[in-house]
Amino acid sequence: MLFPDKNKFKIEYSDEIMDLIIRLLDKDRATRLGSNGGAKEILSHPLFKNHDHNKIMNKTMEPPFKPDVK
Repeated sequence: MLFPDKNKFKIEYSDEIMDLIIRLLDKDRATRLGSNGGAKEILSHPLFKNHDHNKIMNKTMEPPFKPDVK
């Protein structure tokens, strides 16, 4: 199994994130996500469909979670 059991560890993750990770970690450079179109190819992945690509590229997007660091 590539990913931890969602129910056993009470972790929530989507099918889109699993697909993105698997495609980014593809051992074959020719088929790895991003190898044929760079960042634009990666940002065209369904995981990023509702994100502002300009904010991502300019690093101005607010993260969905900010840990409290005290």
